[in-house]
Amino acid sequence: MLEYKSGSDREMILASVIGSDAISWAKMITIDKGSNDGLKKNMAVITYEGLVGHIVQTVPHYSKVLLITDVRSAVDALDQDNRTRGVVIGKGSDICEMKYIPHDADIRIGHPVISSGLGGVFPKGLLIGKVSKVEETEKGLFKNVVVTPSVKISFLEEVFVLK
Repeated sequence: MLEYKSGSDREMILASVIGSDAISWAKMITIDKGSNDGLKKNMAVITYEGLVGHIVQTVPHYSKVLLITDVRSAVDALDQDNRTRGVVIGKGSDICEMKYIPHDADIRIGHPVISSGLGGVFPKGLLIGKVSKVEETEKGLFKNVVVTPSVKISFLEEVFVLK
């Protein structure tokens, strides 16, 4: 983690994960840094592997982070290989879905998915994950695309908060 921080030009704060919500449908973690450390709502949270989520609540000594796998999470995203744009939404488990991908888009299994920078929360170019499944649908305007996050969410111990 420290090698990643020293090799990056982004300003970030290292934080430890001190808790996770016990409710099965909520995908949130608690970190040991808060408003006294300069953290604010909507700051992006990452690891060296990629995007984790964003801060939704901060108090003086800790903050709550909504994970990208939570059903309330949405990240404007790009297929890194062909620049197809969509929105990555959490599925409540350890996967996400990339919505609004047209039927004619050349999106394939294994393609990396990154944040687009639109929306004001996540900077452009953060790795979200890889396409793990693409389903053509007979009805509707869009393909069903599953994205597996690059971060092993269940094993988080330390994260970076982007300033």
